[in-house]
Amino acid sequence: MLVWLPEKLNSTSANKLLKLIEEPPHKTIMVFVSQEENKILPTIRSRIQEIRSLALTMEEMEQYLSSTYPNASVDMAEIARLAQGSMNQAIKIVESHSQKEQNLVSFQSLMRFSYSRKIVDLISWAEEMSQRNRESQKDFLLYAQNMIRENFIMNMQQPELVYLDQAQKDWSKKFYPFINDRNVEILNKEMNNAFRDISMNGNSKIIFLHLGLMITKYIRA
Repeated sequence: MLVWLPEKLNSTSANKLLKLIEEPPHKTIMVFVSQEENKILPTIRSRIQEIRSLALTMEEMEQYLSSTYPNASVDMAEIARLAQGSMNQAIKIVESHSQKEQNLVSFQSLMRFSYSRKIVDLISWAEEMSQRNRESQKDFLLYAQNMIRENFIMNMQQPELVYLDQAQKDWSKKFYPFINDRNVEILNKEMNNAFRDISMNGNSKIIFLHLGLMITKYIRA
């Protein structure tokens, strides 16, 4: 039995647990996981054995991350340092980076196929996007909206207002001329519409294909 954050227990709840703690059922182990053990009620604390769990070393974290995410193009040593001993935080950083890379590739494909009017490739792209879960699909659409915005700002020659990482900047150097005051609003509107329809559990393949076709219509404006 895992009791998470026992310091949050009030006296009424704690008193009801006392007998169970003193005489747990057969073959039962109770584990109390606390972040502030000094705040655990004395009646509870006096009945449990304290075992301190030390933070993982950066070497241990780097080794785990490298074996778990062998294809991730990030500096695992740097991720381990930033996570400050928290494996959950390290995993979030790696997965966030991986999602960002995946979104960039998907965005590049969408824009290339739309600009070249490769409808068959757009159909395949929509099919691929439909395989993602809803949260990943919505995350992509938010990412795409941001890329449209940042490229429009690049087109307006205001580099101090552009917030893109190096990979995004390198690609956007050739892409930003296509995002201008004639199409930025309609492209953003289509992204918003797709996000709304995905949120309402619409058919994602149809939604993404429609998005691609609309971008095909306006990307050369």
